[in-house]
Formats: sequence, structure tokens, C-alpha cells
Amino acid sequence: MTTEQSRAELFLSQELGVSDLPLARTRLAASEIALVISRELAEDRLAQLTLLTAANILCRLGPYCPAITVSAPQAARVAPGVPLLPAGAALAPALCQFMTEVQRPADRSARRYRVAGPAERFDLAFAIGSTSVLAGRTLYAWYERWTGGFRSTPRPPRYHGPNPFGALLAGMLGATAASRLLLARVAAPASSPRPLPSEATLSAYSYSRPDDPAAEPDLPAVVDLRPAGPTLLVGGGAVASGVAFALASLGRAAGTLDVVDDDALDATNLERHLISAWTDIGAPKARRLAEVFGNGVWNGLHLHPRICRYEALPPQPWPTVIAAVDRPDPRRRLEFDLPRVLLNAGTVGSEFVVSRHDYGAGPCAECLYPERPAAVKSPTEIVAAQTGLSVGEILDLQATGAPVGADQLSRIAGSGGLVFPPDALSRAAREGIGALASAACTTAVVRPSQPVATIGFVAALPGLLLAAELIKEAAMGALATGRPPLSGNRNIFRMDTFGGLADELEHAKSSRGCRCRNKVMQAAYQRRWTWAANA
Repeated sequence: MTTEQSRAELFLSQELGVSDLPLARTRLAASEIALVISRELAEDRLAQLTLLTAANILCRLGPYCPAITVSAPQAARVAPGVPLLPAGAALAPALCQFMTEVQRPADRSARRYRVAGPAERFDLAFAIGSTSVLAGRTLYAWYERWTGGFRSTPRPPRYHGPNPFGALLAGMLGATAASRLLLARVAAPASSPRPLPSEATLSAYSYSRPDDPAAEPDLPAVVDLRPAGPTLLVGGGAVASGVAFALASLGRAAGTLDVVDDDALDATNLERHLISAWTDIGAPKARRLAEVFGNGVWNGLHLHPRICRYEALPPQPWPTVIAAVDRPDPRRRLEFDLPRVLLNAGTVGSEFVVSRHDYGAGPCAECLYPERPAAVKSPTEIVAAQTGLSVGEILDLQATGAPVGADQLSRIAGSGGLVFPPDALSRAAREGIGALASAACTTAVVRPSQPVATIGFVAALPGLLLAAELIKEAAMGALATGRPPLSGNRNIFRMDTFGGLADELEHAKSSRGCRCRNKVMQAAYQRRWTWAANA
């Protein structure tokens, strides 16, 4: 979609309730954040990926960009395999040059991206490794294999293997945290983000905070995507750029992806398009994604651009389809063109959803993005619909505080609109309906009135997770433990980037009456992929 209105401006007004945008621009432009990398990690590829990721997101706040200062040892050079930066160049100046080139030429004089001097003091800092920073508040990156995040105290990363996802997550969550702290300064009180937790971590493998991230499987030196079969990436915008950035961060890869999009990059796309700079304005989005990989020259992965709409492609039974589009109707169409697996991500305001659909027990894309959203209901009606109990029963349980009875629990498990975790049902039998109410208000349906306003860090995170899902899809046959989530009736991960940053997979099930439960559709899906497996 082409528009000249800043996405950041829309986000501030719609999601943060900012009424005086010029004042907010002035305050945020006067803010400064230091990005710091320690001496012992300054030449490490993964640590540099973390630094680049944070800078890449923070510099894309459009007219609301803060000043960014990069602190790195003078001798540090860009490591081979770090995308978007020239290998062998001085690290800190190269990063500042990259951030400058993202900006509109007329705006560059107003942006302050510079290399730090000695003994400077900052209001806010994001640091990688054990390093002393003179700052009012410092967020420290930490990562291990698939897991990454930030802490309020140093925990130097010790992983130096081929898996970039922990390092990328550390940079993305760190940039998200820093953005929240900055944006809270201009937000209306009623719309301000929640207080930032002292630490946050997430595994792109298990969608959890694993006690031992090193126990999760590592990636091989060469990541082979060919077992996922011919793969189609639909959409070349913000989320898709996160997919491309993550895949370009793999040291070596094998396989091909087709990417289809009929749109071209405009100026406001740069606020969210992680792989593009000002000189890319006007380029077809699909072609820009492919250029990053240089026809396999970059890391062995090939992206083939299709500059058209998905509907214009010749019919083909794609085994793996990635939906990175910004409208709900293409997702429904993709679902019922029957790929073996549909990997989906979308953003709404400060929230994002990542989901996997394979005609299993969980909701399909049409369940998630219904064509006719349900009428607005009261909180009590929502709880009733999701539990399968009547409104009268809910009101009685709420009024009396009585435990939920065995018959009611049986009906909730058998006919409720939401699948509740066993521990939630057990607590309801002891504590009453309140144990289910908060979960019942979380449905599989995405907010129907999708605003344009999504900011860079919201789009970057689901793009990263989609890339991880594609890799897991290709590797699932070789994993001794079987396929990790997303799967079954826990095929949806939802996160509010203004929340606690510790969300979990949802328990959900298909909408009653949805086409994905239709026996004809189920049979067509089974015939297509049973035949393909035996061919």
C-alpha cells in the first residue's frame, strides 16, 4: 500500500494517544541511546548481528528517530557474513553510515548517528557483553542458540555457533525495550506501554523461556531448506523483510524461495523494511528481497522474485507457503488453495501473531481472520461463548464465587469455543470462573479493525519467527524429538510488544462451521499431500 503518511506518526496517534505530534517529534529527536559492544565480542559475528539488528530497528522511527551513538573498539571490523554492512569496514562508522542511508536525504542533517567518544554519559544504553556504560539505564543483550533477550545486569553471551536466531532476538527485543522506554515519554497516560520488565527472553524454537537454551537443538553449519519443498513467500513488505533479514543472517544455506508481490517500496516503507535504504525507493519489493541474496552469492540461498499478485501465478501445489501480507482476505485464499503447511504472521497496532496451519486440530487462517467478524460482545458474553456455558451460569458463578462444577467443566471441555489448559480447568474446579475468565477473553480471532499503524519493531519480530518456522519445517524430519510448536491446537503465538514480553502459545480450536472442518476440504487436503508423498 502506497502512502506518504509516516507509519510512526500513525502509530503514535492511534496506539499511544499522542495529540501534539510536533512536540513528540522534538522530544524524541532530542533523546539519545548508546549502542555498545564490548571489546571481547567486537569481532564476533553474532554479537555484531545483535548490534546491527538493534540499530536497524531504532533508526527506522521515521521523523521520531532518536539520536543513536555507537560505541565499539576502534579496531573492530565488520565480520564476514553480517548482512547489509560491508565486510572488513570499521564497525562503528559502517553502522552509522547504514543508519544515515536509511533516511530521506533532506532529513539526514536532523538525524544524529555518530561514533561515541571516550567517557561519555548517556540516558539510555543497549550493551552486548561485559562492558561498563555510563548510563542512567542499561539493557544488556543475552543469547544462546534459538533464545535471546535482554537483562538489567550483564550476562555475556558465550555461544559462537551457526544459529543466529538468539542473537537476532536479543537485538529485536532490546530495540523493542529501548523504543518502549523512549515512546513512554510522549504517550498519553491512558495509552502508555506497561512498565518494562527487568528482563525478557524468548526462544524462536519453543516459544518459551527455556531453563536451558543450550539443550535445544543447534543448527548445522549449512541450513538446508530443500526438505520443505518448493516454498512461496507471499508479500514483500515489512514482515517479509524480517524473514529475509533473518535468512540472510544464516552463515550458509541451501534451497530456494519464490517471493511474490506486485508493489514497490515507497518512502514510508523504510520505517519498517529492515533490508532497504533510501536508494531502494521505487524498487519492486519482491526484487529487493531477492537482491539481498545475490542469486545465491550471499550465503547460498536463492530468492526468485515474482512481481505480480499471488492470483496471477500459474496454479501450483506449493508444499510450504508463507503469508506475510497486510490484509486478511489473501490469508483466507491461501488457506483454501491447500498448501501442505501455511506459515502466517500479521501485526495489529503493538501486537503480532505468528501461526502455523496444516488442517490439524488448531484454527485455520479463516478461523483467525474471519470474513465476517463476530458482533461486539460484552465481557460476560465473551466468557460464555468461549466456555460454552450460558450467560446466566457465568453471572451466577461470578456473583457467588463458587467452584465450577464437574458437569460444567465437562461442557467447557467438550463444547467451549476455546481449548483451556488442563491446569486452568483444575484451578476453576477449586477457585471458580475467575480462573478461566482471563484466558476466555483471549480468542483465536485477530482484531478485525486493523489500523495501518504498526511500527518497525512490531513487524520485525514476527518476520524473524516466520524464518525460524521455515527452518523448523525443513528440519522436522531430522529432529529426534519431533516437530516443536507451533502445532496441534497450540498453533498460534501472540505477543503484545507493549506487554510483559513473556507470552506463550495459545490453546485454541477451529471455529464451528469453518470450511477447514468440512469433510470435503479435509479429504482434498489429504489426497493432495498423500499423493505427493507417494509420488
